Amino acid sequence: MRLGASVFYNGTDPEQYALAHVEKGYGAAIVPGWVSMEKPKELLAFKKAMKK
Repeated sequence: MRLGASVFYNGTDPEQYALAHVEKGYGAAIVPGWVSMEKPKELLAFKKAMKK
């Protein structure tokens, strides 16, 4: 089972967002509001960062 939760992160960098979750010990995260299906490049960057 992977545990995740929201963390306090105010930026829009997918790598930093993923790192903020890893630093808290989470293996999953809630998709932030700045990630949208309407912006496929950002969505792919987010997906790639979260897989690391």
